[in-house]
Amino acid sequence: MLRRLKQFAEKDHPGLDFTRLANDIFELEGPSGCHYCIASKPQGNSVRTLQETFPNAMLPKLLVKSLIHRLFSANWLHATCGVAHTDISPQNVLMEIEDGTNLKDVEDQESQSPSIPIIRDDGATTVYKSRPTMLELSGHPILTDFGQMRLVEGCTLEPLEGRNLFDPIDRAHSQYVLPLALAQYIGYLGPPPLDIIRQSPLFSTYFDAEGKLG
Repeated sequence: MLRRLKQFAEKDHPGLDFTRLANDIFELEGPSGCHYCIASKPQGNSVRTLQETFPNAMLPKLLVKSLIHRLFSANWLHATCGVAHTDISPQNVLMEIEDGTNLKDVEDQESQSPSIPIIRDDGATTVYKSRPTMLELSGHPILTDFGQMRLVEGCTLEPLEGRNLFDPIDRAHSQYVLPLALAQYIGYLGPPPLDIIRQSPLFSTYFDAEGKLG
C-alpha cells in the first residue's frame, strides 16, 4: 500500500503535506528471518501523547478544529489513490517537526547518556528505545500508520449512479481540483452552515458573503 501511495505522490495535491509517506522500503535479513523496513521523515509526538498533557485528555477546541481542518486535506488517499485509511485516531496522527532543533537535542542527549539496549529473548535481536521529542502545539498534523488501509473501488452509491459519487479530478492535467470537490460535496450533501464556512480561511476564496459557492 505504501508503494501505491508513493506512485500517486508524484502528482501535486494539498493532502501530501499531511500524509507520512515512505521514503524507502527495503528488506533485511535477521535472526528471525527476512523482514521489511520502512524509512520515513522523522516526525514529532502523536496527538494521543499530546492529550496526556491536558486535564481529562481534552485538547483546546481551536487546536482540534485546526487539526481536523488540515486532516480533511488527506482526502487525497481516497480521491486520488483509491484507498481508505480506516484507522484515523489520535495515536495515528503525528505533530510535524518544523525544524531540526528537537532532533538535535535528542542526538545530544543520546551522545551524553547512551540508551541501554534491550536484548530480546532470542538473544540475537537488539532493540533500542526511542527518546521522546519536545511536545509542540504548533505544526501540521501528519497522518501515519497505514497498516489497516484498504482499497476503495468508488463510493457505495456507485451502482445507483453508474459512476463514482465524488470525482474531483482534472483528467487533462491529472490534478485534484478543490473547487470541483466542494461543488460535488455540496451538490449531494447540501451547503455547510454559514458560521462554519466563515471560520475557514478559504471562505473568501470560494464562497460569497451569503455562503454560496462562487
